[in-house]
Amino acid sequence: MKKHIIYGALISSLFSVSLLPLNAQAHTHKHVTKHVTVTKRHHAKHKKQHVVIHTKKQHNRLPAGSMRYNDNSSFGYGSKPIATENASDTINIPTGFPFYFQDGKIVMQNNFNNAFTQMSYKINKFSPNTNDLKEKVNLNNVTKAQQYEMSKYAADLINSVRHKLSNNVSYTADLSVDDQAMNMANDIIQKYNADKWSIMSKNGHDVKAINEVAKNYGLLYSDNYSTVDDQQYYEDAATSELTTNTTMANIKQNIYEAICAMLFDDADFNWVHTENLLSSDELNEQFEHFSVAIDDLKQIHFETIPYSYTQGYQNSYDDYD
Repeated sequence: MKKHIIYGALISSLFSVSLLPLNAQAHTHKHVTKHVTVTKRHHAKHKKQHVVIHTKKQHNRLPAGSMRYNDNSSFGYGSKPIATENASDTINIPTGFPFYFQDGKIVMQNNFNNAFTQMSYKINKFSPNTNDLKEKVNLNNVTKAQQYEMSKYAADLINSVRHKLSNNVSYTADLSVDDQAMNMANDIIQKYNADKWSIMSKNGHDVKAINEVAKNYGLLYSDNYSTVDDQQYYEDAATSELTTNTTMANIKQNIYEAICAMLFDDADFNWVHTENLLSSDELNEQFEHFSVAIDDLKQIHFETIPYSYTQGYQNSYDDYD
């Protein structure tokens, strides 16, 4: 905030100037001279401040190829404020994370301290990429290429965590994005849309829809809906703050933070999502088909299809990788 300094000046009446004694005239001259000197100093200081402010503004200019980014998620992990051309994401595993790799599988400690959850929020931030920020996405009309991009992004993040936990010893196949997984994910969200189904309802996932689609694809399914949320084998899901017209950067941020939350802040769900993301039900799977899709309520669906569930999965594996 600029500081305005008001200077007082001795103003003599025009009718009394000639009547001032010499020492008074000298005093007046001295005061005026001082006033002029102080005023010059003030202007000089103001000029210097202007130069400093101008210089600081120049220093605040973004580096070439970068853009400002506004956080677009409510999960709490947050994002870096500047998008850059070469930005990429990683998920850091907090100290005290109770899941570890042993004897060819992921296991969980019996007793552990939940302090790692808070640490996870400090060490994981989304890193926006300028190309993603420039890419516009209409969630009512997602292209196949865009769905593949968001699915591959999620798969790479999950795979990287698996690799870190196991010191790169493969205990199950990496998640792999393919045509049939994307088609299945799209069929599932169409049923969610038709049912206007919110995962925030008391029943959680739309289990009937998921099993009907699985049956259509010749996959392992259940027709027992009495226990509802316990009887589906493919989906993890999260709500989001996305809007219909968004950017790929916004989508990736919500995916990134949803994965972090399911990995590190899943105590309310007894760490079921964590276990699902870290490992298949079966060891040494040949494939783990995977896709992401987003429904009309902007819920993010993560669909994983282990190879052992694909007895009737007759269509060709049209892998992009």
